[in-house]
Amino acid sequence: MCSPRGVGKSHVATAIAVGAIRAGRRALVRSTFDLAADFAQGDATGARREFVQQLTRVDLLVLEDFGMMKLGSNAV
Repeated sequence: MCSPRGVGKSHVATAIAVGAIRAGRRALVRSTFDLAADFAQGDATGARREFVQQLTRVDLLVLEDFGMMKLGSNAV
């Protein structure tokens, strides 16, 4: 979803995730920037493969703030 700030995108995305959880699904809501940091930490600690495996176990992955800021040159 792309739209101006303050129209409720995060609220709607979180509500969808909560609905998925209530329906017995696994959901994860994560900032794109936090996700990039998680990948960088996984690379630094040698745990990237395990982290990716955790991500593939969720039924719904909601990425927030996508495109809001530019990622650094060391982002994955």
